[in-house]
Amino acid sequence: MPSCAPTGRKRCSLPAIFTRLFPFFTNYMVKYLRFLLHSITLLGCLLGCLPASSAPSKTPVLSFVANRGQWPAAVRYRANLPGGTAFLTSTGLVYDWLLAADQQRLHEVLERDPATGASLTLHHHAVFVDFVGAQAVEPAGEQLQTAYHNYFIGNDPHHWAGHVPLYNEVRYAGLYPGTSLRCHSTASGQLEYDFELAPGASPAAIGLRYRGASGLQLLEDGSLLVRTSVGSVREQRPVAYQLTAAGGRQAVPCRYTLRGTTVGFVLPAGYDTTRPLVIDPVVVATYSRSTSDQLAMAATYDAAGNAYSSGYSFGSGFPASPGAYQTVSKGSNEGVIQKFNPQCTNLFYATFLGGNGDDRVIAMRVNAAGELYALSGIYSTNFPVTGGSLSTTPGGQGDLAVTRFNAAGSAVLASTYLGGSSNDAPYTSFIVGSQRTMSIGELVLHPNGDVLVTGSTLSANFPTTGGTLSQTLRGGQDAFVTCLTGNTLGMRWSTLLGGNNIDYPRDLTLTAAGEPVLAGITVSADFPVTTRAFPVSLTAGYTGFITRLSATGTTLEASVLFGSSSISKITLDASGLPIIAGASIGTFPSATAGAVQLGTATLPSTFVAGLTADFSQLRYVGRLPVIDISAFQVDDCGHLYLAGFNFLSLPVTGGLLAGSTTNAGFHTLTLDVGASRLLFYSPFGTNGVNHTHSGSHRFTRNGTLYQSICDNTRSYAAPSNAYSPTNRTNGYDVLTISINQEAAGGNAPTLLASITRPDSACAPARLQFGNGSRNAQRYRWTFGDGSPADTTFAPSHLYAAPGTYRVWLRVRRAAVGGCGGNTLDSTSVLVRVLSIPGRALPTTAVLCPNSTVTLQAVVGAGYSYRWSTGATTRTLAVSQPGTYRVVVSNGACSTRDSILVRAVAVPHFPADTTLCTNGNLNLQVRAAAGSTIRWDGGQTTSTLPVSTSGVYGVTVTTNGCTFTRQVRVELRRTILPPNVITPNGDGLNDMLELRPAEPGTRLQVFNRWGRLVYSTTDYHNDWGQGQAPGLYYYLLENERYCQPSLKGWVEVMP
Repeated sequence: MPSCAPTGRKRCSLPAIFTRLFPFFTNYMVKYLRFLLHSITLLGCLLGCLPASSAPSKTPVLSFVANRGQWPAAVRYRANLPGGTAFLTSTGLVYDWLLAADQQRLHEVLERDPATGASLTLHHHAVFVDFVGAQAVEPAGEQLQTAYHNYFIGNDPHHWAGHVPLYNEVRYAGLYPGTSLRCHSTASGQLEYDFELAPGASPAAIGLRYRGASGLQLLEDGSLLVRTSVGSVREQRPVAYQLTAAGGRQAVPCRYTLRGTTVGFVLPAGYDTTRPLVIDPVVVATYSRSTSDQLAMAATYDAAGNAYSSGYSFGSGFPASPGAYQTVSKGSNEGVIQKFNPQCTNLFYATFLGGNGDDRVIAMRVNAAGELYALSGIYSTNFPVTGGSLSTTPGGQGDLAVTRFNAAGSAVLASTYLGGSSNDAPYTSFIVGSQRTMSIGELVLHPNGDVLVTGSTLSANFPTTGGTLSQTLRGGQDAFVTCLTGNTLGMRWSTLLGGNNIDYPRDLTLTAAGEPVLAGITVSADFPVTTRAFPVSLTAGYTGFITRLSATGTTLEASVLFGSSSISKITLDASGLPIIAGASIGTFPSATAGAVQLGTATLPSTFVAGLTADFSQLRYVGRLPVIDISAFQVDDCGHLYLAGFNFLSLPVTGGLLAGSTTNAGFHTLTLDVGASRLLFYSPFGTNGVNHTHSGSHRFTRNGTLYQSICDNTRSYAAPSNAYSPTNRTNGYDVLTISINQEAAGGNAPTLLASITRPDSACAPARLQFGNGSRNAQRYRWTFGDGSPADTTFAPSHLYAAPGTYRVWLRVRRAAVGGCGGNTLDSTSVLVRVLSIPGRALPTTAVLCPNSTVTLQAVVGAGYSYRWSTGATTRTLAVSQPGTYRVVVSNGACSTRDSILVRAVAVPHFPADTTLCTNGNLNLQVRAAAGSTIRWDGGQTTSTLPVSTSGVYGVTVTTNGCTFTRQVRVELRRTILPPNVITPNGDGLNDMLELRPAEPGTRLQVFNRWGRLVYSTTDYHNDWGQGQAPGLYYYLLENERYCQPSLKGWVEVMP
């Protein structure tokens, strides 16, 4: 075991380390509590001593979550408050308050009857606070937290978001001239906002208009009361101050003003305008009993000892308009998964999972690569699923879903529906004594990477495969076992199991050969069995069953019914022999000689029983007072660990856990080998209404419990370094506990290699590795980059190049007597060293008139984007010239880039022209250098000589923009007819010749006495021949000439 001597590591002096997680969202109010117990003495430094830098920094009670496409575009940041939600937009703040009694009622209904809870009405009230007269600014997050969120809501991957950053503060820089607004958290989790005024800035410019409130009132104490339909909210009297030269605060009198629905600030005594000023409205504080409940569902762990908890959270969407409104609980709830470090003092991430129905994560497992598999009971028709999986189509009235996440929780690697056309996630409830036993399903991970799921189905078309034990639904509700491929979650095999009535599995485990072993409850008298070794009674309406299938689900290897009992849990000891735990309302099975018989003989009672490999004989049976078992395990030495709910009366050993009383509702205990004696027992909590909701909870093989509880007692003390040491709700919170109750008394302490993985960073990066190993004496680290091994306890390592590296830790210790124990253990983690995002945008782009240009950041997949417009997509369509900026992040580091969008200059085209000339007209196009010009006639010069009237088309291409123009040209000619002709047949000057002669020329010729001698409407230079000598007068008409009508004379000479 690592020493706790001063070595630069944290000093582990407390016998119990525990923490309560206040919500990163109040809607997801979760508290985390970790207790470390060793044997009965409660002494020791059990987790080892982690370096101070091995885990992310502690998160404040209020986080501002950035919008990366998971919410409507108007939302920039979101923070959950006690009793409601705050949305930060570019134009103001939006508060969505929820009636506390509705959430309390919903919690209680879902505990009794989950189907009824889907239709409850929830009462909201939205208050919009507009920045009156403010400048257009974008809020920016500040003080980035190491934890992050992941959102997989709905089946459209465009709205999925991973590595969504959390910030301690959000700043509106320059919201008013010389004035910025800073939003942050108080120590109690309330929203506080400060107006920071530069010297010379005017407080009178600040205006906050409240829309949707039922009423506004300034109270005598100077606070502002905001009335809503679900309660009242008080904003405390504003405080203003300036900093002195010594760094102290000099108070400045300040109060609210209220004009209609607009709130402002006035400083009646004035202030020093040459110094900065801060106006602090202090807090947005709930004035009513606002609560936000969550259902505790499941808990699990990984190889490093990190804790995972799932809950069923009551979400709140962005309100469409201010004022009171109602929602229906169905569709407003989703599953939430949180990952914490082994001490539960720090949050790594929170992942939100669901669709348009009520979805809850009911079981979780983590593989050796740190990838989380989640089993969900869902009622959504758009649950996030992936192609290539078993099914991307919902089955019917209620389905299961299996989802595989990457190690960071930031990406869905695979996800599938599992079910048929009826209900495949039924809440079947059995009452054993005063305890309600209820579960939906369980999953385990096969050593080869496959995923096995068990549950209960009402669907006649539940997906099965040929050659397995059964493909036919025999009763109204059968058990099933389905094996999915671990990578894509495609079908491997699937079978039904059951009789002519209800069959309900509650637990699943695997033998060393990969054979599934399941246990549960059946109402079927003809449930398939291989032996009838034990008495069976259906007088209670049910009996327990234990069944082992072949590794491919084709045959029934062993199966037995078990008394008038409910079998809740099954596990296999180091020899592969089954051990079951459950509750019985009869005398069978009775305690065997040498096994514990605790409590009174009053029925019902809890039993723990060891069976032979073929389920035909009992090896031992111990009996306890009845308890609703939530977790059960056996270690390598045969010690039994059991936890659950009820009010027991057993002798407390090892002392009460902190904050607990002897009549608590939750209990955890350790039994010696063969259930021969009670080694450890302690109730947990007080006599409040502690319970859990139908999920799976875990003991590790070495006796560490991971359990989540719905708790409303607020009685658990916690150290000051806890993630959230106090309960800040007035209703139920989710309390996840981790208790190490590894048994003393002969067994070798378990050797465990454990690595606390550092966060991803950008190359070159020096990563600090945390060592959570237990009971080791020597360490050997390899870093996956070809560098020499390191034998220090918790080394740091420099990665020069980006990449994904597998880091191995191999630990050793000397052999230990007693029951032996391993002397070598190893584990590995993958670490990511990222590239700093390079230039994401070209320097410039061109914008054609009356069009848009699409800007595309080209850094690659797996990045998030935030444009200066507020958009969060990789591409951005713009229709206005200007400079556009983007921040590109890979979750560890980011880069900023910008692009200048230039409007393309429109070419200068010649205008339509009418011209009097006998020559040519030059049409000239002036365009930017590099442009291409093409006339309709094929010419490519900028100047085109034209000699005839007509329409001349030209196309100009400039920087990819095409411009086309049709130029109309009308050339009118100047004409001067001759005044003498000699029509003597010599071919010279014989006719009245017009130059040029335009088509359609009308000509009339008169003799000297005014008599018309010639007339035509289309003259062709053919008058004069054969005319008598003399003087003639003419009239020429043609609009093509500069003079459309021309009179003159001509003399005909011989």
